[in-house]
Amino acid sequence: IVAYWKDRTKKREAFPFKIDGVVVSVNNNVAFKKLGVVGKSPRGIRAFKFSPKEATTIIEDIKLQVGRTGAVTPVAVLKPVEIDGVTISRATLHNIDEIKKLGVKIKDTVSVVRAGDVIPAVSRVFPELRTGRERKFEMPETCPSCGTKLIKPKGEVILRCPNPKCFARRKKYFYHFISKGGFDIVGLGPRIIDRLIDEGLVSDPADLFNLKGRNFTPFRKRNGN
Repeated sequence: IVAYWKDRTKKREAFPFKIDGVVVSVNNNVAFKKLGVVGKSPRGIRAFKFSPKEATTIIEDIKLQVGRTGAVTPVAVLKPVEIDGVTISRATLHNIDEIKKLGVKIKDTVSVVRAGDVIPAVSRVFPELRTGRERKFEMPETCPSCGTKLIKPKGEVILRCPNPKCFARRKKYFYHFISKGGFDIVGLGPRIIDRLIDEGLVSDPADLFNLKGRNFTPFRKRNGN
């Protein structure tokens, strides 16, 4: 199995499609059933992932992102770099503990990977390449969106904004509501949601179902349609 995985690793670029690993399955139905299932994962199947592809770039800045649950996540703003045909300009830093663990500073030269060949993340720092212009990132005590004092719930490593009326939280909640994981509303994306909120047409996801065609007239006029 290991030999096959190593062989596929070497040949992954030759495939006409993208793969991030190989899957090994027990080729015996009786044995497969006897092994059972843990949660939703059959014990008779195992995935062997390839090492993620990486590239070196510079962290230009670190911004904060507020999620719908109030989680405040530091995000690295990168000097654009290409990984496997995809241009990466932002990468998650997860939380302040991860920043301290990696020793990340603004203007640092870092290695960026696409976890699972999808999600960009900073994997390591090259302190030997520092020039003296780097500066330490300080996590604020208040929400960057609404100014509410951030909290750190017991047992968690993530700081959260506890304000349910936080503007950034509301927007992310709307985005989730219309996404595939929510109501999957086709044709309604973040840009339109932003405009609806800015125009004061919606303040709660339920308001979307009360909108009329005339509510979108100002949008069409601005676009010249």
